[in-house]
Amino acid sequence: MEAPPVTMMPVTGGTINMMEYLLQGGRRGSGGGAGVRGHGRAGPGRCGLRAEGQREPPARPAENSDERGSVSAGSVLDQSLESLLHRLRGLCDNMEPETFVDHEMVFLLKGQQASPFVLRARRSMDKAGTPWHLRYLGQPEIGDKNRHALVRNCVDIATSDNLTDFLVEMGFRMDHEFVAKGHVFRKGIMKIVVYKIFRILMPGNTESIEPLSLSYLVELNVVAPAGQDVVSDDMRNFAEQLKPLVHLEKIDPKRLM
Repeated sequence: MEAPPVTMMPVTGGTINMMEYLLQGGRRGSGGGAGVRGHGRAGPGRCGLRAEGQREPPARPAENSDERGSVSAGSVLDQSLESLLHRLRGLCDNMEPETFVDHEMVFLLKGQQASPFVLRARRSMDKAGTPWHLRYLGQPEIGDKNRHALVRNCVDIATSDNLTDFLVEMGFRMDHEFVAKGHVFRKGIMKIVVYKIFRILMPGNTESIEPLSLSYLVELNVVAPAGQDVVSDDMRNFAEQLKPLVHLEKIDPKRLM
């Protein structure tokens, strides 16, 4: 079912609740499905415009979702890619992986909070007619240090084509953009994504790109209800089967800042 349009509503009074508005479209249109690189859904948050033109700094979506996105990641050099794909064909449910080419844009909105509010807009470049996706990633959970994966709430919903215009109207600015090309494997509820990131040389021109590195990123993703510790064990066991081709580890969010 097609997601309802994200319209540019005129502000006549009160505050527009952006994430609730978009999530309503996600519930009716996308079913809260995972995106290419695999995330679930979190609760709504507030981000809006007041009638008198004053911008209201957004709050993060509430971290009370009953589903969590777990991810562990690694990388493999270009010359080892075929060996890794061969291994994944033998381990996963789909012998031939899905392929994708995505254009992703990262938007920031700075307010009174210490860190900016971050949303990611993503569209497929190789599948005509597919909707844009909007993604929010929550704060990492503080839990068992021996857990193999980074766990956090996520929102990933389908939107209409004017998503980027809508975000600009809300006061967001684009921080950076890139193109991702890769493969998607599935093993039960686990999703394994192998992809390369390309730098966009001319802003807005997705045809003018170059590889960011000489390696591919590898992500192991699972979306599951909170409290299912067996998921971490399954991810650890699967990651062990990929060694020594690639070492999948928990992402340290401090290293990404």
